Amino acid sequence: MRRAFITCLLMAFVTVVLAQDNPVVMNVAGYDVTRSEFEYFLQKNCVEDTLDFKTISKYADLYVNFKLKVAAAKSAGIDTTAAFINEYKSYRDIYADKILVDSTWLETRAKDLYHENEETVGPQGYYDVSMISLLPEDEKEESIKATGMHLFERRQAILDGEVSFSEVAKQESYDILAEDGGYMGWITRTELPGAVADQLFMYGPDTLTMPIWTEYGWLMFEIRGQKAFEPYEEQRSQIMQWMHDNGYDRFAKYSTANKYARNHGWEVRDEEALSRLDSILEEAYPDFGNVSMEYHDGLLLFEISNRKIWNSISSDTTLLEKWFDGHRNDYVFDKPVFKGCIMMCASEDIYNEVVKVTEGVNLEQLKSRIDEYDPEHIKVHAQYGPFRKGANSYCDAIVFGEGQPSMSVSFPYTGYIGRVLETPEVWTDVPGAVISDAQDAAEKAWVKELRKQYGFKLYKKELKVMCTE
Repeated sequence: MRRAFITCLLMAFVTVVLAQDNPVVMNVAGYDVTRSEFEYFLQKNCVEDTLDFKTISKYADLYVNFKLKVAAAKSAGIDTTAAFINEYKSYRDIYADKILVDSTWLETRAKDLYHENEETVGPQGYYDVSMISLLPEDEKEESIKATGMHLFERRQAILDGEVSFSEVAKQESYDILAEDGGYMGWITRTELPGAVADQLFMYGPDTLTMPIWTEYGWLMFEIRGQKAFEPYEEQRSQIMQWMHDNGYDRFAKYSTANKYARNHGWEVRDEEALSRLDSILEEAYPDFGNVSMEYHDGLLLFEISNRKIWNSISSDTTLLEKWFDGHRNDYVFDKPVFKGCIMMCASEDIYNEVVKVTEGVNLEQLKSRIDEYDPEHIKVHAQYGPFRKGANSYCDAIVFGEGQPSMSVSFPYTGYIGRVLETPEVWTDVPGAVISDAQDAAEKAWVKELRKQYGFKLYKKELKVMCTE
């Protein structure tokens, strides 16, 4: 809930065109709100095409309430708690990166890495290769020649179709690739010893090489395919992810900080320049300052509202009962509502047993009593209301006599326990509406109290300047 609330409150960056004159347009709880700050709020929340004084006054009133709640949160010490500080920092760091990370520097370095890799791979690109490797019995020349001749014979057998390359590899290769038929996958020159690579890459694709004698024994390769080094656009995301995983973002931040340091005459670089810039980021970049402030104040608003209104009201059953009793006429059903449970039973006898064991039980306790009778739910399938007429096909058919839903073969006998209400009896019959209304009333009373406690002042002359008609 918290994340969704903050996301809806803040949305994305909005560029604010700051006027050369940035007067104070209101003072709330001792805090001066400048025109640029209020304009930022307006541009993100105002849906009207034109801004007359009536519209501006409406949003000014909303902003006063917002800032009063923030002041209450600060008075409660919420902004000094470790939980708040850590959460705010996590939000701030995400958006600070959008400014501090020099995307141009990252892009340039990514292209440098791409070209370095392209040069390393070479113009032949990648070969799709399988390998057979044979070792002579010993280092004597006769053994080496004999093993080589054997591999030549096996090569001819492969070319004649008598046996496949992978079969020879599985049967005779000494390396760990044997179990996969010698398959190595897509490789480049740099992944092989230089002498081996030089001989392998003399061949083209779809080739069975001649046996090659190396310090690693006799080798023979099947070149199954060839592909070029992929264009930068196809590798960019992978390169960027690799750079991120290997700490390049930090160096991109140094680039931004060093530029700022040079432009402002700071005799510092890298870590010290970054630390100093980060400490004044809100002042150095006004757009970020607005976003940072909104995250800060939005988190405070959420926490104080949860304490004073949302959680406190929704968990206070005594208050909700009292509210409902005093506002019964506000809650009427536009259609009849069934309160109780719809039952599908294995037999009529079971239905009668359920009726008997639930006799005298409050409707609110039906579920627990039926679960005690049939904990495995093998005798009774029950659906618990309240159900508004038209909302549940079984209820409509069984209680209101409208429609005919398909019934289970295993639970052919249907019935219900409960009653039809024309109006709600207790607040739990309409919990959503009661909680919402009680919270709204409590918030209005709270805002009225805050306005008296902290005070505020609107500078109407400055607000009128913002009108567009």
